[in-house]
Amino acid sequence: MAQNLSNILIRQQLQATIASTRPDTITNPKVGASFQPTIGGGLSNPDADVLYTFTAVNGGTAGSDANGVVTLTYSSAAIGLSGSPTPSATNRSSGGTAQDPEGNDATGINATTGRILAIMCYTNASKHTGNIRIDDSSATDGVMPIFDFITGGSDVKSILWIPRVAPGSRTLRITFGQDCSTGGLDELNVVVLGRSA
Repeated sequence: MAQNLSNILIRQQLQATIASTRPDTITNPKVGASFQPTIGGGLSNPDADVLYTFTAVNGGTAGSDANGVVTLTYSSAAIGLSGSPTPSATNRSSGGTAQDPEGNDATGINATTGRILAIMCYTNASKHTGNIRIDDSSATDGVMPIFDFITGGSDVKSILWIPRVAPGSRTLRITFGQDCSTGGLDELNVVVLGRSA
């Protein structure tokens, strides 16, 4: 990637408006506190110099029994595909490596000295016909979440976590059609922000 990333602000905010049925109802509650973990470091020693995104796409048609698996190995930025029919992934080189916004193979995150800073996954509401699970297929320390994007409705579903950990042997696993009889026509978008070493 030609540019270093610097002074990135990840803002987490929850704000709600509740319909008022009585005069004393709170209509704009503040939940929790304002929390803004700054990712800095400047151009000479950036906290983040790896950024890539891809879409994991399950094969088949809506309602078909197509339960593919897509994996991402953080240390190499390699995207693996398995299942029948085989799923696919966008922004993936012919060699299987995720690609950065400039179309170059993404830099892997060093297993011991690099850092996974932030990961976001979100669904495509129009292509979410079966349950989609994310988990860590290689580590059991609880740093990476086990999370199910349950099908139903037309809303985008998302998760963001900021682990700030070395990747070691961690592998993000995306399993389509998890714990349900149907899969197919499913997509999950993944964004990775990290420091290479």
